[in-house]
Amino acid sequence: MNGAYTLAELTLFISNMEYEKLIILNAKDAYHVFKSVREMQ
Repeated sequence: MNGAYTLAELTLFISNMEYEKLIILNAKDAYHVFKSVREMQ
């Protein structure tokens, strides 16, 4: 897992998602979603 994500990037990612859906995801799924979002940008 890449540790290069900054707190600002994580905060932006969370703010752009529905918070309830993020809570439901487990850590591995959340990481894959975040990675996919970053690759699309």
